Amino acid sequence: MDSFDWNRIAAACVISCGILFGSWLISKILIPYSPLTSSVYASENQETIDLKTADIGKGKIIASQQCGVCHSFRQGEPDKIGPSLFNIKNKKIASSPNFNYSSSLKIHENEYWTVENLNKWLAKPLAFAPATLMAYGGLSSNKDRADVIAYLNSLTDNNPPSGQK
Repeated sequence: MDSFDWNRIAAACVISCGILFGSWLISKILIPYSPLTSSVYASENQETIDLKTADIGKGKIIASQQCGVCHSFRQGEPDKIGPSLFNIKNKKIASSPNFNYSSSLKIHENEYWTVENLNKWLAKPLAFAPATLMAYGGLSSNKDRADVIAYLNSLTDNNPPSGQK
């Protein structure tokens, strides 16, 4: 290779570095850095969910796929990585015996798992309890959350048989 080839290689490296730096700079301008805080995930602005149109069967599938690895759903099943979700409807938050909850979830221990609280939790767990130990990003779809909440509400020993109100 002669000196002309080396000059072309050097120019290509300089131009490539310039393009990379320029792209990085433009991305920093267009997408500024903002640390993740609970206000980013504020669920007060979430749309309301409608349990009247919820599909319990679809909720069972979603819950089994996304929650079943860490939570059990049947009466008498022990806690897994997360507490059992059987009889969660209107249960006090962070109240399962023999389960070690994060301090950010224990803040809510005087509240109950209502439809509203379940909706907030399922939408963005980190907004509900910022230092939660649960590694789950949440369900963005209102319909999916409604389906899961309807399924969770059906997991109780004092609900009427399916199809009755």
